[in-house]
Amino acid sequence: MILTDMTAQRPSGQLAYAARLLSAPIRLNMLTSLLRKETSVSDLAARLGADRHHLSYHLAILSRHALLQSAKHGRFIVYRADAPAIRPILVALNHLRIKHPPRTPGAWMHARPRTLPGDLRQTRTCYDHLGGLAGVYLLEEFLRRRWLIRHPENGRPTYLMTSRGAQAFMRRRVNVLWAGRRRRQFAYGCPDWSPGRLHLGGALGAAVFENLIRSGVVRPEGNARRAVLRRPLASWMDGRVGKASR
Repeated sequence: MILTDMTAQRPSGQLAYAARLLSAPIRLNMLTSLLRKETSVSDLAARLGADRHHLSYHLAILSRHALLQSAKHGRFIVYRADAPAIRPILVALNHLRIKHPPRTPGAWMHARPRTLPGDLRQTRTCYDHLGGLAGVYLLEEFLRRRWLIRHPENGRPTYLMTSRGAQAFMRRRVNVLWAGRRRRQFAYGCPDWSPGRLHLGGALGAAVFENLIRSGVVRPEGNARRAVLRRPLASWMDGRVGKASR
């Protein structure tokens, strides 16, 4: 494993950095899965029931630190785990005895909130969709107005678009046809930094965010996840803004 962070100069710094690198449950799930069988991003997403774009982000991080190798197989890039480097780490983690482990898969919902600037907690980007309390508000409104409904069979929070929702999104020029054709999960609840809250991720979340930007409702600022809310989201929800032309 290659650690490029400056804290890796000291053994304690390297240990802390490695712990941070593997602190995301999705990365541990990815590594465990890739130890069993090398695979492409699409197959890994199907295997884990995760968003393809989200996995690509974490695959890039793990590859950068040499925990994964990749090779081109026809049209696809296939990833495999560096078993000699990873297996001892996972075995050691498995032998740790945590006094109060999480009792449910959704234990992150009750985690202590991060200390964040007020503007980041309110409105921010999360990969290619809207996060923060603004994103939480949108998802809750989509569900309240029954534009989306919770998928009845999935354990993790995923959503189906209703006919009412399809009409409402199309009236606001959200490209739901493009979202539906993308090779990624359509709509799921992405954990927000506010504890116990979700905002909308997936292809639909990206399409909504793109529309909010074109409509002048939200303006991303640089590469630091900052975003500015320029118009009230309630106005967009009520159809008073959002009919931006292509």
